[in-house]
Amino acid sequence: MWIHVVCSVDNTIQGPGGLKIYLDSSEAGSSTSAGLDFTLYSNAAYNYFIGTRNLTGTPDNAFTGGIDNFVLFARDLTPAEIAVLYNSGKGTENIPCTFNEMNFDLDQVVYKGAEIPQTSLRFSNVTQFIKADLEANRGCTNSDLIIRCVHANQLYEDYSALDINFSVLYPRITRQFVEFMLGGPSPLKRRVPPDRYFADACRYVDGFKTDPRCGYAGGETACSGLRSRCRELSNETNFGGFPGLRAETLRLA
Repeated sequence: MWIHVVCSVDNTIQGPGGLKIYLDSSEAGSSTSAGLDFTLYSNAAYNYFIGTRNLTGTPDNAFTGGIDNFVLFARDLTPAEIAVLYNSGKGTENIPCTFNEMNFDLDQVVYKGAEIPQTSLRFSNVTQFIKADLEANRGCTNSDLIIRCVHANQLYEDYSALDINFSVLYPRITRQFVEFMLGGPSPLKRRVPPDRYFADACRYVDGFKTDPRCGYAGGETACSGLRSRCRELSNETNFGGFPGLRAETLRLA
């Protein structure tokens, strides 16, 4: 039998009520002592463990059973959000989040004969907060974009039947606006050739430290994608190239 457990911590309350335990979305108990400190500290000698206690640097009192879908939030969840996660005993992967209002303009879709229909989506760029994400993601060009109409008071309902799908053709950035030129999903957008094989170039370089296939978790922040760089980082076992090919060879398949 599975039990949905939530430990909710409010570190502004150093005492009774600062920590609450919810079982199957119902509050089952709370802290009663005064002078408690629920701050999470970073200490190499006392690493955090899931399913066991670690007060002395040696894990003990291990939990007997299975643990699934462990999530650590950066804030205290409300009872309503905990009920959403419990989902009447079925559980859910739809984590509660806060949706911030953002003004935008979506132009009318333009059809030009046999061409793919186009439109533009424009956001305010006065604060420049979108610019950094665009630069980090190559302007989101060729990304898939879904426009979905939802009810503000029922955000967790399934509105997928109302989805409108676009592809990002390219962005335009000014001091006032960020504008995405959008086109309908193109049936011609295919990778040709479907696969490419390089001897000394890693195909995981775009996901350096974020792609689990890369596997590097050290302190370096940049990678050239070359096999020699993987060797420098002692990560050659996860190299995403094909050393069996000659170094100057590119094979298409």
